[in-house]
Amino acid sequence: PVYVAECAPASLRGPMVTAVTLFVTLGQCGAGLICGAFANTDGRHSSVYFSGGRAMLGLAAFPGLFMILGFAFLPESPRWLVLNGREEEALQVLRSLRRGIKEDGTDDVATRELTEIVEGMAEEECEENGIHMWVKLKDMLSHLPTQRALRLGCGLMALQQLSGINTVMYYAGTIYEMDGFDGKQGTSTNIKSVLSNL
Repeated sequence: PVYVAECAPASLRGPMVTAVTLFVTLGQCGAGLICGAFANTDGRHSSVYFSGGRAMLGLAAFPGLFMILGFAFLPESPRWLVLNGREEEALQVLRSLRRGIKEDGTDDVATRELTEIVEGMAEEECEENGIHMWVKLKDMLSHLPTQRALRLGCGLMALQQLSGINTVMYYAGTIYEMDGFDGKQGTSTNIKSVLSNL
């Protein structure tokens, strides 16, 4: 999400970071469905030992490999390049990401955004050396809409973590078996709970 936020245009930053979270949830749902399909395949298949657990673990490698291959084609984030003193490369990356070339050949959008990044990082550096950061934080937290958003966001995160939903999702199959479901019923119920996570 940080990489997406640093590379996305300001107008699309929120929706794109939200899309990353949605795709993570869809990936978990897909993994649950695939694991449910392989849950009862223990035994021999086509003269090769084909265990459900082995298939689940083996298939998990493919999305990781796909991501590693995809990362090879991604540029460094403009913010990281500026942080490391590579402003010209940052401008080139911004130009390739924004494609905002004007008719006279100047890249208005990319140049303006690079200036904003450089100025923002210089301001952050000044704030780190002084107390100004605490004054800005106090001002931000005294703003009523910001307080509401912060309370809502932190409250939802705390509720999710304190409810233990991660543990329940991780051990759902075992929990269903302990409740008396047989293998197929437990798998079916687990798939339904994975789908309800969407």
